[in-house]
Amino acid sequence: MNKNSKIFSVCSHIFGTEGFVCALTAVMIAQYLIIFPPALCSVLNLILYAWGAPLMAVHLVRQKSFSKKSNRLWLLFYLIVSFFAVSVVSILIHVPQNIVSNLSAWYSCGLQVFFCCYVIASSKKEQARRLFSLIIFTTVLVTLAVAAACLVMQFLNIYPLKATTSRFTGLFYNPNNCFICAMSILLSFLYWMLFHKFRALMIVNMLLQASLIGLSGSRSLLVMMGVFIALMPCIYAARRYSKNLKKAIGCAALIMVSGVLVFQAMSYAGQALPQIGHTIETTVSSWFSSEEGGSSSSNGSTQTPPDTNRTEENAEASDSFRMLLLTSGLKTFARHPLFGVGPRNIAQAVRETVPDANLNGIDGGGVHNSYLQLLISIGIFGFLIFILILVYCFTAFTKAMRAQQEKEGTICFELLFLLAAILCIGVYGTFESTLFFANTPAAVTFFAVTGFFLHTCFCRTSPAVFARRLHEKKEAR
Repeated sequence: MNKNSKIFSVCSHIFGTEGFVCALTAVMIAQYLIIFPPALCSVLNLILYAWGAPLMAVHLVRQKSFSKKSNRLWLLFYLIVSFFAVSVVSILIHVPQNIVSNLSAWYSCGLQVFFCCYVIASSKKEQARRLFSLIIFTTVLVTLAVAAACLVMQFLNIYPLKATTSRFTGLFYNPNNCFICAMSILLSFLYWMLFHKFRALMIVNMLLQASLIGLSGSRSLLVMMGVFIALMPCIYAARRYSKNLKKAIGCAALIMVSGVLVFQAMSYAGQALPQIGHTIETTVSSWFSSEEGGSSSSNGSTQTPPDTNRTEENAEASDSFRMLLLTSGLKTFARHPLFGVGPRNIAQAVRETVPDANLNGIDGGGVHNSYLQLLISIGIFGFLIFILILVYCFTAFTKAMRAQQEKEGTICFELLFLLAAILCIGVYGTFESTLFFANTPAAVTFFAVTGFFLHTCFCRTSPAVFARRLHEKKEAR
């Protein structure tokens, strides 16, 4: 009996929610790799869809999400349901236009919001921390291996794609996909600060990912890294020296300067790798060249590695194209203000609105603004529901901070860390369309951090949790 219960426990971890969030995170990252075939991606996504549906049903029944009395997150549940109800309406209004693709986007976003946000927020403390740490660890392990492979390819002057721009193309399809590296840095820092484990691994990962971000030349990532370097050290220093303002300011300034210098150093080191590899290759080949007869002709001599820096012309073209996308997107929203055009109809709708504009890049990147994309896809009603979810999060945050201050006389810096992480990803969302109705690591990270943020808020404010802690302290005595 005991043996059977252990087997059941192991299977429930592998095929249950814990295994699902690991698989979800890994598939989200893997589909952006060149070595990952699109057909395999479609198969794995179908497996995830079939896997997630029964897990959703089980969780809803166990947590009694429909009941106000038995579930502390009942309001969040109904806000999420309303958000996806409006999304379905926007899809059905435009049926049969891209119906399969629209429903797929709707369902994949539902998996992210439900498992990475709602499940983590509504789980017990041990499971919530375990789920959040599994998402972090899966992201770190996969991206660490990818970063190492990309840097080795840089060193060996191997470029698997013939880039349409002069920017770095490693294992990712597009340099903009290095936002995965930024998510990895953010989660590594959070894991280091929140769980106090595997610090050496997290530091190594942050250094490697920083070098790839510098190579990508993505200005949106640089803005996000600026917010990250500005916010996180301030909160860390305030937590460490909460009673000494001078030391806190000095510590924050020192960490900021160190972060900027390290980031710049890793960027330059990554950019220098092709030249270093070329020099070593030339030197080694000269050692083995035949000295007899002076036959040192270099018939197969290697070429000088290409310049992987982003040119000013490309930057200006990108700026003008983004402005064109934003203005075209606002015009499209004005034509469909109530329920939008559907998650996967944006490119066609924008082209119909501005038929004379050259919008070739809209198919892959949308309108390059997550919030405008949300407005266009599901309209003002869905956008307002999302704003209500943000208000719900802010209200929970203020209540938790007030309860912490009244109970212990201190500030909950764990919540400030998570809030700063949400802000970093939110700022990045103003430059890219990766947070809603898309299978992206940015979306998984955003909703996972939000879920753990809400869980932490309610763990510190719930009377049941306080009563349980008091009971545990009495038993310990």
